[in-house]
Amino acid sequence: MLSLHAYSNSKLTIIFLFMGMLSFGSIATAKPSWKDDSSTEQPTKGSGKGGGKNKTTTPISEITIVEHPVSITIMNGEKATFAVSASSSDGQEIIYQWYLNSSIINNANAASFSIESSSLSDQGEYSVSLRTPDATKTTQASLSIEATPDPVIAIEISLHPVSQTAYIQENFTLNVSATGSGTLSYQWRKNGVSLSGQIQSYLNFESLNLNDSAQYDVVISNEAGSVTSNIATLTVNPLSTIALAWDTPTARDDGSALELNDIDSYNIYISYDGDTFEDTIKIPATLNNIEFSDMPPGNYQLAIATTDTTGATGNRSETLMLIIN
Repeated sequence: MLSLHAYSNSKLTIIFLFMGMLSFGSIATAKPSWKDDSSTEQPTKGSGKGGGKNKTTTPISEITIVEHPVSITIMNGEKATFAVSASSSDGQEIIYQWYLNSSIINNANAASFSIESSSLSDQGEYSVSLRTPDATKTTQASLSIEATPDPVIAIEISLHPVSQTAYIQENFTLNVSATGSGTLSYQWRKNGVSLSGQIQSYLNFESLNLNDSAQYDVVISNEAGSVTSNIATLTVNPLSTIALAWDTPTARDDGSALELNDIDSYNIYISYDGDTFEDTIKIPATLNNIEFSDMPPGNYQLAIATTDTTGATGNRSETLMLIIN
């Protein structure tokens, strides 16, 4: 029993001594140079305990817009150009894309975009997107297009007002005809003085009077300037007076005698060319003449017949043709 126990102790002793050697034995160690007070060397990242890997941070590219596109206003049909100038911080290529009112413009992938001949449908907001693998920026400008104005054409009078003669109470019109660009303005004048409200291409007179006799012209204006028509002289004549006289008849149509006391009256028949109406005017037997005043110009037909005291009317006289110019 004792021998067996001794063996066990001996074994334990050996193990203990081995462990003791690990704990208290002399072991050679190397001191890092950076631990030495005389050294300035620092450990390299990733070395030493932990064995971490080296890490590198890649810088992010930035886009700087040097010149933005500028809003412009042009005339319809003119050329329009938008341009942008930009750079990236690390020299990466910048990719461009232009848009109109947020819709992509096909094949517009350069730093500038041009419209060679603009139309009204091209106006709107133009934007450009600048992109690198790391960044994107957008800038914009507007395009306004004005319609091309019509060419300015000077006034040319093709029909001047014409001098004429008229009679009082007639209606009368002076006319002018002219061409030129834009809206033509008219101002009629009487003896060189502007007539208020007379600003049409015609000058109307309703029921002429003698005071309307004058010289008339018209000044026509547009954006190119003004021209004055020829003068038209309007002569207003008073209406004519027709004077009729006749001899007192002494015989009837059948040849029998007609005494003055047997005459009751005379009938004057008057008609006007172009008018189917015939006017009959009764004249007392005591008269053998009459005047018709304010007769407008035209061709007249006149005749007379005698009515006796019994109411019988004789034949008409021969028709008198009278022309009033």
